[in-house]
Amino acid sequence: MRPIVQTDSKQEGILHRPTATVQTENRRLIQRLTLKLFNELRGRNSIALGIALNQLGSPYNGFIAKIGGTPRVFFNASLVKTRGYSFSLPEACLSVKKGKRDYNVKRYLDITINYYDYKLGRIRTESFEGDDAIVIQHEIDHCEGITILDRSTDEDV
Repeated sequence: MRPIVQTDSKQEGILHRPTATVQTENRRLIQRLTLKLFNELRGRNSIALGIALNQLGSPYNGFIAKIGGTPRVFFNASLVKTRGYSFSLPEACLSVKKGKRDYNVKRYLDITINYYDYKLGRIRTESFEGDDAIVIQHEIDHCEGITILDRSTDEDV
């Protein structure tokens, strides 16, 4: 397992830069990144609900998330639609160094995203609800260079 890149600020390093688009026609790169994500999540299976590539020091836009308990890989994901209200709920992140574990973050419980599905070899649009929607928003934020420290509604961040 690689060490997770960590931060204790809202402004430093790879976690605070938007990631690069994965060139989806590069099948070798897609396979290498997919394997890296599965291996990293497997090594942290009791802790992590998701891991973005930039948390592993990679500049690419991709992440793995446990959706309904099953690991799935997403490349070049973007949030295209939210429904309902956003709620401030506690979240944790492997990349936050500070002693506090949970931060309140506003998230939607019903979302639609576009992403490259490496198994199908094409762009997909898919909707997610509840905890799955929260995990996906968290990982998309990582890919956009945003951490829970940036999104936290807590006053002591």
